Amino acid sequence: MEFQTQHQGSGERKVPEIYVGNLPTDISEVEIIRIFSKFSAQKVRKFLFDVKCFAFIEVPTEKHISMAVSQLNGTVYRGRKLNVGKSIKTSLEKNKQINHFSTIKQKSSLPEKTKDTEFIKASIPPTKDKSPSCKNAIFIKNCRKIFYAVPMEMRSLMLMSILNECFGNLNWFGSIMKDEGETAVMVTETYPETPFFWAIQLSEVSQNKMVTLFTAIAKSEKNQPYLGKDDAHRGKKCLAEFLFTPHDAGAWNRACILEVVNFFALVFFVDFGSTAFIPIYSLKFLSEEEFWQIPPLTQPFMLEEDVFCKERLVKTVLRGKIVGSHMCEHHIHRFVPFSEEARFHVRDLQERL
Repeated sequence: MEFQTQHQGSGERKVPEIYVGNLPTDISEVEIIRIFSKFSAQKVRKFLFDVKCFAFIEVPTEKHISMAVSQLNGTVYRGRKLNVGKSIKTSLEKNKQINHFSTIKQKSSLPEKTKDTEFIKASIPPTKDKSPSCKNAIFIKNCRKIFYAVPMEMRSLMLMSILNECFGNLNWFGSIMKDEGETAVMVTETYPETPFFWAIQLSEVSQNKMVTLFTAIAKSEKNQPYLGKDDAHRGKKCLAEFLFTPHDAGAWNRACILEVVNFFALVFFVDFGSTAFIPIYSLKFLSEEEFWQIPPLTQPFMLEEDVFCKERLVKTVLRGKIVGSHMCEHHIHRFVPFSEEARFHVRDLQERL
């Protein structure tokens, strides 16, 4: 039996729902119902966007929600740590969301062959580029024949605006421009076939900051409530799940909302330099100032002579040298890797450093 609360005179009904995030991408609705069967699960709505999978499960009462959160939040299912929380939405909002997804589906309803091949080919102009295969390489050597536009989120005008919303005092920002000399960096985001990337400089100081920040977030995450539609706006500080790769389990990290589109938010992960388009109801509050005392862990870099290959590169440590800054954007470090042999996966970091 579906439990709904009627708001007198408003025409809206509140539906008790459980939100579950970080689900395996190949999970079925039947499997989700089975997980929540002991809490009288009635209906399930699953959403899959790239590597993120989440669902809303309708239950009879809020008591069932509390029981599900206390028993299942943080448990591991098929190698993924489930994020289970309370998500009460009005049925009017739910209908708008369903209609929004239907509109998107209709607009993109191209024949399968056209969508996968002809449409993509028609969208990309022909090129005479004979770049070498990236199977065993991360750089395309000596390909800096043109000037590359700085990615939008790296440009000082946008980056300073984001950081000011999150951190307020930016006195620390000038110090990063003074970095120089040999260093090791862990790559957190790249822009394929360009020289630009985000990375964390590895040092004892940065390691202590990472431990302090991520420990504090892990301890408080369970107590942070989820955002509602009215809570999301440009410049909002929040917690969002970050995935380095499709094979990683999601981890909560600091984020800033750049834009809101219907029931989704474009967020910027300030400690990794990545952006993602995420459902608003999967974001959590993180307004306490204690979480924003540590400046962003990642910094913008560019390769001095090479460009990255076509594959996205993350969680790789590079040894090299900072030799200066970008001619216009002085906060972007120019970086020269010593050699490809000087790189290794972050899981080997303790053994190599």
